[in-house]
Amino acid sequence: MKKIVALVILTVSSIAAEPLTLVSDRENSAAESLEVLRGNIQTIDKAVASETWTRHSSSGDPNLGIIDETVWFRVIVDVKERSAWVFLVQSPVISELDMFQVDATGTVMNQKMPVDAGIAARLKDPANRYRLPFFQVHLEAGRTAFYFRVRAHQAFRFPLRILTPEAFQSKRDIDNMGYGLFFGALFIMTLYHLVVYASTREKGYPGYAGLTLSTAFFFFAQQGFAAQFFPSISEFAMMRLLPAGTALYCIWLGIFARAFLRTEQVGPFDLLLKVTVGASLAVLLVTPLEQIPFPFFPRTNSLIALLLIAQVMAIGIYRWKSGYAPAKFFVLAFFSFAAGAVTLILEVNGVVPHNALTEYGLQGGVLVQLTLFAFALSHRINLLRHGLEISEKKYRTLVEDTRDLVFSLDKHSRIVTINSAARNLLGYEPDSLTGKSLYELLYRSPAGSSGLQEILLRDWLSSLKSAPVTFQARLAQKNGEPVKVGFRLEAVGTAGDGMILGRGSVSINDSLLEFLRQSKGRYTIPNYVTTAELINRRITRNLSRYFSTEDADNIEYGLREILTNAVEHGNLEITYDEKTAAQKDDSYLDLIARRQKSAALRDRKVDVWYSLNARRAWFRIKDEGAGFDHASMAKKEHERLRNLDESHGRGIAIARAMFDLVRYNDRGNEVTLVKYVHGTRPEPEDRKNPEYA
Repeated sequence: MKKIVALVILTVSSIAAEPLTLVSDRENSAAESLEVLRGNIQTIDKAVASETWTRHSSSGDPNLGIIDETVWFRVIVDVKERSAWVFLVQSPVISELDMFQVDATGTVMNQKMPVDAGIAARLKDPANRYRLPFFQVHLEAGRTAFYFRVRAHQAFRFPLRILTPEAFQSKRDIDNMGYGLFFGALFIMTLYHLVVYASTREKGYPGYAGLTLSTAFFFFAQQGFAAQFFPSISEFAMMRLLPAGTALYCIWLGIFARAFLRTEQVGPFDLLLKVTVGASLAVLLVTPLEQIPFPFFPRTNSLIALLLIAQVMAIGIYRWKSGYAPAKFFVLAFFSFAAGAVTLILEVNGVVPHNALTEYGLQGGVLVQLTLFAFALSHRINLLRHGLEISEKKYRTLVEDTRDLVFSLDKHSRIVTINSAARNLLGYEPDSLTGKSLYELLYRSPAGSSGLQEILLRDWLSSLKSAPVTFQARLAQKNGEPVKVGFRLEAVGTAGDGMILGRGSVSINDSLLEFLRQSKGRYTIPNYVTTAELINRRITRNLSRYFSTEDADNIEYGLREILTNAVEHGNLEITYDEKTAAQKDDSYLDLIARRQKSAALRDRKVDVWYSLNARRAWFRIKDEGAGFDHASMAKKEHERLRNLDESHGRGIAIARAMFDLVRYNDRGNEVTLVKYVHGTRPEPEDRKNPEYA
């Protein structure tokens, strides 16, 4: 009975499809000669005897979408003479593929040992180790029927081509060379943009490199190259590479789109894009789990990919219309990819037939996309450089046109750059100051000393590690005269090799200062060094009314030391040794913070009284600490004052050098400071004044 059925199939064209006459000088497509049998039939006997075969009616290759069943295909070939042929199935991810040959007499020639070209067989047989399944057969003259039992857990496509062995080898060589160039181009693009990133630090380039590599991984998996180049890979791993590659590509596409289009500026769109990328990441993480059936992955990846394509395209168009010029290139590039990707997704799900456009459209679209992306990145970098040049020009104009000193110092306090204000303010050409230490510009008294200012400057520079500092100092002009300059310094860069940016402006006296006759007041401040510095500036700002610039600076400096001592050593009870140790390991600010939070110390206050008139400046500072032996401490500090390597512990000695009168109470928690205006002397009745008590 089987022979009769087979003979009828081979001879009656009204029941079977038209036989395919093989021609040796071209690639023979079996698309229009195939018949299909569905219904999960497992044996060749039932397949041959079945009467439910249907002709494949589409003009393209059979494409059944994502299904999980056994399907049979049949083709009848006709050759004029005995010859060798290769049956090539251009679908690399077919899980199971067996071929049965039925001759003109209806005999199944290989019923017990069908030719197996599924994934597992190709991994085991070195002779068949090619990315696509293929069969080598020898045909006698006449007609022969071939039955193919196929099972594919992914997109179910059956593009069958029949070639001579020579044509197959040529196609194989061209195929390997073509994909070699394709993958080579992707890797060159990746390396090039990583090098560009290393020089520009533009965050779009790592995203582009990741997108390019994930593209290479996707096509490596989709085209079955793992079976060709990694024979030790398991069938399970081979099957899961493609969904992993799809998810990975979606992740990097989202990352690149966010970086290039700056989606953080489009609010809700950015959040939706993050959610979609997160979904792809979740799919990637569960890909190795055997408990999840395979059809879950192509369906889920298809849905996520369509959502991602729609989102990225919408964001790109929105950014383009919003005036972001680089988005124009991005949209054009992405459109070429989207066209190929949507076509592939529709083909995978059986909506459109398999043909040359659906087979190679995505590869072409990706190459066009990546090329245009490269142009888009270059265009964006050019825009950024142009903007940077404009910004630098504006910055140079601002720096050079300002009357203030604008400069930078290296870690050794040497001047690296300084603007032209140095010419007007100090009388020096800017170039002549490059390489000089900031200490060299300090004003020296007629006696040739600038030691106190050097100590102060060093303290200010050492404070830069934690925060910017502001202070005043006297610089020496080229003609030898002093000029008082208000500075603001800020450290930039990493610790140890960073630069210091500075700005200096000439102090301008209050226009009402000449009308001042007397000033006095009282402040109560908490345990903050910064507040003590602010108070110091406030109560010394009018000193220039009666004192020379040098005397006013010295008073301000000495008062600062006493106020700092009242907070640190008085109220917070930090000893000299504790401060020394904390400064060595850069933990002094932490030490202060801990003492400020201490229940026993946090509520303490410092009282400050001051009075200024035509005869003297008078100050009284009182803390709530335990006090100290100020007489013995003064002797120790006098020795430290001579040692410029000491960074602290000189407050009393500096105060005695700056003021005419320094008087402590017996407890040592209150000090009175007096500085007389040049040419005046304390009168006897002044000794009875409470301000001098």
